[in-house]
Formats: sequence, C-alpha cells, structure tokens
Amino acid sequence: MNKTEMIEAIAKDIYGLSKEKINQVLASYVMQISECLEKGDKLAYPGLGTFSTQIRPARKGRNPQTGEAIAIPEKTVIKFKAAAEISNKVNHKNKK
Repeated sequence: MNKTEMIEAIAKDIYGLSKEKINQVLASYVMQISECLEKGDKLAYPGLGTFSTQIRPARKGRNPQTGEAIAIPEKTVIKFKAAAEISNKVNHKNKK
C-alpha cells in the first residue's frame, strides 16, 4: 500500500473527511514522530507500536569490491517494535 492508497482507504472509513484533510493529518503525524525521535525521545502508540532510537557504534568494515578496510562512523538508527495486536494478526495470517 502506498500513501495515496492509504489516504483513499481512510477516506472510505471516515465519512465526511476529505482526502486533503486526511493527507494533512498524516503529514502532521509523520512530522510529530520525526520531531520526537530527533529529540531522542521514545514514542509509544498503543495498538500500533513503539518508535525509538538507538546509537549504532562506529565500527570497521570492508569495501566489498576492493576488500579495503573502511571506518564506518557512529550512527543513530530508528527502531520500531510493533504492538502485540498487530504482530499477532500478522503471525496468525502466516500460519494459515
């Protein structure tokens, strides 16, 4: 599902809310998540999951083409842990 398909699906579920307003709400939601994570905070959304950040320490790696050793710098990565409800639905579907 892409963004347009999601907006159309939400518009079908919520009568009277325009696709433009839904797009604005989704854009604001993404912006709020980004700002929260940028500050280093954790965002827990019951029924959806938890967004957090983690620092991946600097390490040594190899260029796969040349085999040359390279330094990979420290990096902050975003983690998402799905809520149990969603995980259970996905796992239940895969077991059929």
